[in-house]
Amino acid sequence: MTEGQPPRPDPAPPPLRVTTVLASELPQSLGTADSPASYTIPTLLSRAPTPAEQELVEGPASHAHLAARGYPEVRLTVRGRRLLVDGSTLTALEDGLAHEIAFVVHRLANEGSEAADVPVADRVARIRFE
Repeated sequence: MTEGQPPRPDPAPPPLRVTTVLASELPQSLGTADSPASYTIPTLLSRAPTPAEQELVEGPASHAHLAARGYPEVRLTVRGRRLLVDGSTLTALEDGLAHEIAFVVHRLANEGSEAADVPVADRVARIRFE
């Protein structure tokens, strides 16, 4: 920065998204007779969320969204770059929960912006849970 020029604003962080399930951290008993009915599924986020993003992901609005979509037992918790999906199963993720989590996480990037005015169906169609 040269003298007399205003400081450049920090660039906006890239969109927050869920990138993968951390299979190596799943319960060892999965696929056996001792497999738990539900468990914590560790996933990886594309970057560490800001404190405000973390609050939204873990907050009551996210839980209400998941509960309204048929997942009242699921809780989301952020630990660094990890998103822990508590009280679920891989089957639930495959059957639609992944889509709902992607919506919750994606919503953060649009919170308070013009994108919030885009119809929900259009926003959901753009979400990719990789």
